[in-house]
Amino acid sequence: GLAGLGSRATDVTFENCERGPYVEAVNKRDIVGGRLGLSLDTFWRSAENFAVTRTADSDVGGDMLWAVSQAAPLRRVKVQGDLKLHDNGAQASGGVLANAEVGGNVEFGSQQQYICRSVNFAGKDRMEAHNEFTSAWNAVFVDCTGDAHAGSQ
Repeated sequence: GLAGLGSRATDVTFENCERGPYVEAVNKRDIVGGRLGLSLDTFWRSAENFAVTRTADSDVGGDMLWAVSQAAPLRRVKVQGDLKLHDNGAQASGGVLANAEVGGNVEFGSQQQYICRSVNFAGKDRMEAHNEFTSAWNAVFVDCTGDAHAGSQ
């Protein structure tokens, strides 16, 4: 895990990083459930207390990939750009996003279940039925602000 970096999310910043802190799907050469890769065995990862940003003069950074399954919380983070909770539709099975701020879009993708608590969603979610990477089963939103859960009601 990547934990305890600071007392606030802005104390440690991953700036202009092409990848920054991330978890991607594994077995990307295998087709599982019609997609390359699998995120069902990315357990026991955690990250907290950092920001992912991009400066105005940079072409990279600010976005984050967190394609995990159970026991993998993402807490007290500030993502300036987009937060992608799946890796190109590779099967994933749940996670926790808490006490966070996401400036861009959140793409739940192939997640089977997800709980978001005290999250400020500044962009739009990607749970609409017409989207290629629609959330597979369900998501729970507790004390969240912004538009992220509008498509799930």
